[in-house]
Amino acid sequence: MSKRDLFDMEVAMNNACAYGRTETVEWLLQNVPNEKLDFKPAMLSACNKGWDDIVELLIQNVDHQKLNVRNAVIEACHCEDSDCVVLIIRQVDHKLIDLNAVLTEICKNSAREQLVLSILKTVDGSEFDEIIVMDTAKKHNWRKVLLFLNRQKS
Repeated sequence: MSKRDLFDMEVAMNNACAYGRTETVEWLLQNVPNEKLDFKPAMLSACNKGWDDIVELLIQNVDHQKLNVRNAVIEACHCEDSDCVVLIIRQVDHKLIDLNAVLTEICKNSAREQLVLSILKTVDGSEFDEIIVMDTAKKHNWRKVLLFLNRQKS
């Protein structure tokens, strides 16, 4: 492939991820060497648009280091896409994700109790700052989160 062809493939991948073209993403993943593509903008686009199936394809087929999952999961939080957030947290090594930043972002909105609870059930309590979550849960009167955190202490 020439440089021009690779550039076109990268544009195709970014557009496919931005517009939810799952079949195109699958084809590109099967036919273009991963090392020839920059997946960071593609992953951000998929998270921004809430294309869970594409996010999952990328997670399953691309080295997580190349996806910039730390920023992608924050982008999914900004877009309030709980499915993408939980998908990334469940399937990606937490060393690549700043869980405190994720929880801080999610906790900015008082309507996200269920998402916070889903994340807390997915991760080990030592991976995030429990005090920040506890304070936010008190502030937003998130009874389910408070109950969960209190049970974890027992």
